[in-house]
Amino acid sequence: MRILLLFLLPFTLFSQKTAPSIYNKISSLQLEQNNNYSINKIVKNFEKGAFKKEDKPQIYKKLGSNTLWIHFAINPSKKEQFQYFTNSNSYLAYGKIYLRKGDKIDSLQQVSNNVNFPHKFVFYRDPVWKIPTDSLLKTDIFLKIKNKNGRTRLLFYLENENEFLKRVETEYTFFGLYLAFLISMTLVLTFFAVLKKEYAVLFYALYIVTAIIEFLAGKGLGVQYFWSDSSFLINNFRSLSQTLGTMLLGFFYLKFYNFGKKEKISKSVFKWGTHLTIPLLCVYVYKFFYGGLESYFLTVWIILQLIIFTWILNHFYLTYRKQLPLYLVIAFVLPIVAVIFGQMFNPSVTNSLGVFFSGPNTYYLALSIEILLFTRFIFDSVINTQKKYFKLKKVSDELKYNFQNKTLEIQHQEQNKLVSNVHDTFGGYLEALKLRLLQKAENTPEKIQEILDAFYKDYRYLLNSLYAPKINSENFVESLVEFCEKLNSITEQEIKCDFNISNIDLHQEKCVHLYRIISELTTNAIKYSKSSEIKIVLYQKNNKILILEVLDNGIGFDKNTKSTKGFGLKNVQERVQQMRGVLEIEANEIGTKIKVEVPINEYPPIRIVIADDNRFFCDALKDSLNTHKELEVINTFTTLNALINFTNLHNLDVLVLDVNFNGESSLDFIADIKKNNDFKIIALTTLNNNFIKEKAMANGVNEFAGKDGNLSNFKNVILNCFYNNSKEKQKKKSKIKIGNHVFTKRKLEILQALYIHSDKKEKELSIKLNITESSLKSHKRELFEITNTKSTPELIKFGIQQGLIVA
Repeated sequence: MRILLLFLLPFTLFSQKTAPSIYNKISSLQLEQNNNYSINKIVKNFEKGAFKKEDKPQIYKKLGSNTLWIHFAINPSKKEQFQYFTNSNSYLAYGKIYLRKGDKIDSLQQVSNNVNFPHKFVFYRDPVWKIPTDSLLKTDIFLKIKNKNGRTRLLFYLENENEFLKRVETEYTFFGLYLAFLISMTLVLTFFAVLKKEYAVLFYALYIVTAIIEFLAGKGLGVQYFWSDSSFLINNFRSLSQTLGTMLLGFFYLKFYNFGKKEKISKSVFKWGTHLTIPLLCVYVYKFFYGGLESYFLTVWIILQLIIFTWILNHFYLTYRKQLPLYLVIAFVLPIVAVIFGQMFNPSVTNSLGVFFSGPNTYYLALSIEILLFTRFIFDSVINTQKKYFKLKKVSDELKYNFQNKTLEIQHQEQNKLVSNVHDTFGGYLEALKLRLLQKAENTPEKIQEILDAFYKDYRYLLNSLYAPKINSENFVESLVEFCEKLNSITEQEIKCDFNISNIDLHQEKCVHLYRIISELTTNAIKYSKSSEIKIVLYQKNNKILILEVLDNGIGFDKNTKSTKGFGLKNVQERVQQMRGVLEIEANEIGTKIKVEVPINEYPPIRIVIADDNRFFCDALKDSLNTHKELEVINTFTTLNALINFTNLHNLDVLVLDVNFNGESSLDFIADIKKNNDFKIIALTTLNNNFIKEKAMANGVNEFAGKDGNLSNFKNVILNCFYNNSKEKQKKKSKIKIGNHVFTKRKLEILQALYIHSDKKEKELSIKLNITESSLKSHKRELFEITNTKSTPELIKFGIQQGLIVA
């Protein structure tokens, strides 16, 4: 904007120097079409006083079919010299000057805008007459003007040669600056479009080229320097450039604006307006070859005005839809308002600033503002798009890297599991077979046969556990029944199945997850439970929840087993979490019951609001989270007032809230934020800042996350917060069972406190928990024993992995 003001300043200064003084000498006579007087009769009418001076002469007059005669006089001059009389009207249809000195009447050249061009007599864009002065006699000048096309501009200058040349030099300097501005903007946008590969911007660059052509035509520079030999360009180039510019502008809107599904009508408005200019251009091609249609430009202007008017309304609509910034609408409207203003404004000749801003000058200044604002919009849009692209690419690379690592990790774990199974099962058989072959007992063949039978049985069992059929909703139950039948044929335990599900359509991915869970839990029960019976139950509840129960009458979990830490149960937990379900385990000396609850239909995504005073962080985190189908960022805020107003009117699931918000602690506003809704809050802060964490928990924060961490980690933080802390799961059980071990409410509180206050000593921690230091040590020893850990960091890690600690 500062550049624009500097650009406009010289125009303003120039305009203040051009207040013409010749109007004090001018008188005029307007004759109707039928009164086509000769110059002699005009002189007689002048002598009779028919010519009158206007009290407040104005720049524009509408002559129609009338003829206007202008008179002024030049007094005798001691030194004979030329006076330059100028009518600043490049499109004057007819002008001719007569000179009277005494009784003698002479005439000067006749000029017009399409035949007798002004620059052929005096090399200047506007009509100029070089009037000789007399040292003895007064010179009366009579100017005859005709113009049927619209308003006639009557801005006159009477100057000596030095004044004329100085004005022309100053005027052309400013024209050169304006053209340099337009050309530089064209080059900048072209270079930017090629550099950033945003080729839609080239349409706007070409639109500026048409604006250059229109400026040359409008100021008469085109005829003076370029196309005075072409009658087609003289009569059509201005309206042709405007039509071409409208078409290029329309293509720019279509290619560059981002239209959503709800903006289809807006896109169609731009499309039809753009396509409507094509037949108009075709008519110009016809005129170039065959001529005719002299008044065609008037029809073109009416159609272009209708197109532009609909586009203005369209821009207002897109701004209302928050698809475009408001300043862009202002930029688009300004030139249109300037054209209307220029056509209606008729300033007094004494108003130098008004004279300058009359006519097309206001339009060209408004066009400069439009180009600058549109260029800003283009730069902002492209740069922001590329910023988002790089952010998404970074997130994509992180996800790709994490996926590859996870794939390799699972592959490695599966290989280790397979090796372990082969070693534990087949290794023992091979060793027994080797020993039996080395012995020479009488019953050796029978024992070898027994070993081989057991070997083959376990071999079939291993193949069955590794095999996964192609499962979908239609063959899901059939595949489960087949699985149970195969297990019954190769195991000593009795496998009982009860699959009571009907009229439900499960997603294939969910079918595979459930099949794998059943396979894993049943395999574990066969291997480790020492049970005689295993029961698999699958049923639905209220047509919304699918419940899976795997029960056995074995010995339950033992602390020395690896079931709670091993890959198998961890894999089950991950699959349940992916289905947005709940896993419950009950184990004791008379058996184990594992229960899985998953939604039959897909849950809607978790609705998230991000509030942070750093707009770039908000946008980056939003882009990262929205790449996951189970998450949806519904809004972002950089001010607390806007956040409070939103949360009190809308439903959400999780709020990601910066603790330090524009110098204020947002924790003091949580009561207002959660006034009408109950949702989870994740506080953005440093995890080691225990004072803030204590205050945050006291005010209702559910979880913490660091802003300096990997953005892809926020998904797990949000899922953990939403599910592990959900009301359905947090109906504050007094105890939780894992394996044979019970975690009482007190032990869970101690685990959480060890995590939050990890830097505090046991004495300080015992005060926080309102227990004695010796009692705290006793609880910690029990926790070390039942979790098979040896240090506080290992214990905290165990608690996070098992969902006992809100991380």
